[in-house]
Amino acid sequence: MFKYIKFEKVETEFTVLEFRGGDELVKVNHFDKDVVSIEADSEADIDALIAQQANEIACEVITQDEFKAIAQTTSQYARIKTIVDEEYTNQVTLLTKQYPAVERETWTIQLEQAKAFKASLLDTDAPFLKTLADAESDTVMSFADAVVAKALEYETFMAQRLVEKRAHERSLMGEIGL
Repeated sequence: MFKYIKFEKVETEFTVLEFRGGDELVKVNHFDKDVVSIEADSEADIDALIAQQANEIACEVITQDEFKAIAQTTSQYARIKTIVDEEYTNQVTLLTKQYPAVERETWTIQLEQAKAFKASLLDTDAPFLKTLADAESDTVMSFADAVVAKALEYETFMAQRLVEKRAHERSLMGEIGL
C-alpha cells in the first residue's frame, strides 16, 4: 500500500529538516518537491514512520491525485518518461534503420497506391508501384500484396512496442505510487 505526504522543508542554522526515514519495512520515494510516496505492507508501519517526523515539517497526508499533480512536475517523473521514451525510440530505430530514410518516406505512398490498386486493379491507380514492379520485372499485384503485408507487419510491430512502452511506464510509475 502507498500513502502520500506533503511536507514543508525547514532550513535551520545547523540542519535541514525534511521527511526522513525508511527501512526494509517501509520504502520512501523522495522527489525534488516537498512530497514523498511511502510504500509498505502495513499501514501501521507507514503511520509509525510519519509519526517519527519532526513537527516543524508539518506532514500532511494527501490523496494520490494530489500527489500525482505534484509528482508530474518533478525531475524524477520526467526522468521516468525520458527512460521509457528512449527505450521505445531505440526499439523502433532497430527496425527503421534497416531502411534508408528515402525509402521510408515513400511508405505512405506505397501503401495508398497498393490499397487503391487492389480495389481497382488499374495500373493507373499505382504509378509508383508500377514503376517499381516494371523495374524488377514483377507484377503490380505482387508489389501491392508485399506492401500491404509489410505495412501490417510494421503496424503490429509498432503496436507491440507501444504496449510494451506503456506497460514499462506503468511499472515504473507504480514503483513510486502513481
